[in-house]
Amino acid sequence: DTFFIASHINPDGDSIGSTLALALALKNKGKVVYVLKNDEIPADFTFLPGSELFQEYNKKMGPIKNFITLDSSDPDRLGCNKSILDVAENIINIDHHISNTNFGTINVVNPFSSATGELIFDIFKQIGICIYKNIAINIYTAISTDTGNFTYESVTSKTHGIVAELIECGVNIGIVNRNLYEN
Repeated sequence: DTFFIASHINPDGDSIGSTLALALALKNKGKVVYVLKNDEIPADFTFLPGSELFQEYNKKMGPIKNFITLDSSDPDRLGCNKSILDVAENIINIDHHISNTNFGTINVVNPFSSATGELIFDIFKQIGICIYKNIAINIYTAISTDTGNFTYESVTSKTHGIVAELIECGVNIGIVNRNLYEN
């Protein structure tokens, strides 16, 4: 019932958006979620729903049964949260980088995904997680930023199909894009 989620050092839109989408979904299911940060969250992303959830790890949070790492190809990318790997009972590694070292007890790694946000979307669809507006905004941010606002070769028709579904969930891409690319 308790999950610790961390992503990589020098967080970007994919790491932040994927982390917040997963955290909000788990919280919506009544789970206790600790969203761990390494570095300060860049001001460009503080508009994202749930951005206030980021905090530094503290042993007072309790034992770590479930540790989910996102968008981190190897343990060193976890920065100060790397030490959690030594004490976590279950490590779930979700990533889209071809260089991923499969360091988890469960590895969900697909280098054909445009972003970790795309993998999070797929997981939610497979297990029936409701993607409401705040989750959709975070997934859209993850995908948009990791695809260079949909200009990289990793963008596929599937990527655009996901974005279409996110818009149906209430994402106002004009507002999100202004926050991401014009501020």
